[in-house]
Amino acid sequence: MEASLEALPVELIEIISAEFWAVVRRTFKVTIAALDEVNLPIREHLDLFGGATGYSLEYDAFVAFTQKLSLGSVFNRLKRLTMSLSSPLVLDCPDYGNESESELGFEQYFAALDIDQHAEQDTGRHLNPDILAWDNREGWKTQKAHSESVLGAVLQLPGIMPELESLSLHWNNTGKDASISLVQHPADASTTNSSAPLCLRECNLGGLYVPASGLLQFITSVRPERLNMKGIHLVSGTYTSHLEYLTNPNTPTTYYRLDDMYARGGRLIHFNIPGGQKFSYMNSAGMRLGPTTISQETNDAKHKNITYLIGPADPGTVSYAYWLRDMMSEFGPPLCGCRAFILPHEFRNDVEIGLLKGGDQTSNGGFKAV
Repeated sequence: MEASLEALPVELIEIISAEFWAVVRRTFKVTIAALDEVNLPIREHLDLFGGATGYSLEYDAFVAFTQKLSLGSVFNRLKRLTMSLSSPLVLDCPDYGNESESELGFEQYFAALDIDQHAEQDTGRHLNPDILAWDNREGWKTQKAHSESVLGAVLQLPGIMPELESLSLHWNNTGKDASISLVQHPADASTTNSSAPLCLRECNLGGLYVPASGLLQFITSVRPERLNMKGIHLVSGTYTSHLEYLTNPNTPTTYYRLDDMYARGGRLIHFNIPGGQKFSYMNSAGMRLGPTTISQETNDAKHKNITYLIGPADPGTVSYAYWLRDMMSEFGPPLCGCRAFILPHEFRNDVEIGLLKGGDQTSNGGFKAV
């Protein structure tokens, strides 16, 4: 027997989607509280919904988790941390039920391009402003504030995970459904962690919205031997300092890979190295654009300088549309339909992880600990 969400009423799909997000938060909160109560050590890998598709753990729950120092006895031998985080969702969405750019399906995306998605010719007209908002929506300020809060909380992890060696952090942009509320670790503002700083063997970052200075500070703080970044959005500054750091033979990073990185304004950067593009541009006459991916292997010697060009704002081609669909599927914002909203509101403010509420039950929902 097969079941399809497409065959269900819209109201039921909304309930199912909302329950996904609610279950994720409840699963995390209850499981962490149980581990803390029984003092069960997790020594190898903690996966906080890293393999989930279409939903994530809301970041404020993770920030609260990093403040619970009693968990040090549970995670003091932990080696790997994998997680997918997002902004908390909001209940009131003024455009809910009305078509908007975050509710356009992929078919409508092609219609807005005024091209045939099955056409062989890779040309099309410019995107209209509503569609361009997909790449550079007003909510980037919220995404930036929440991404920075997460990075600040990660720097406090030695307090409970002193032996952490590998970090994989995926950020899921929930678009206009993201709450603007901000939760920060106290150490972000005025205090410092007395534990030794993180010194990672491997660091994987994806989808974050960060200023250049904040990203560089994070990288130089965790000093990873291997660094992979994909889909990072710089909201200010340039990648110049990051590239200088990666190519400096005196830094501990011996391997790096940068893939589909965004400059300020939501425009992709193209590295000035040999190689082709993942998609074509409609209007790039006179521009020699290299690939959007660079790694230690493609750059050969570590000391080689890396430069890049910023691509046009509007590729306007079918190949770009397909590429954008894949990126939005991986990092958001959602391709079609607003994120359904979590009810009731008490799940919005339960940052005191460990205080169980009546009716909470554990489930497997993507949470893994080894």
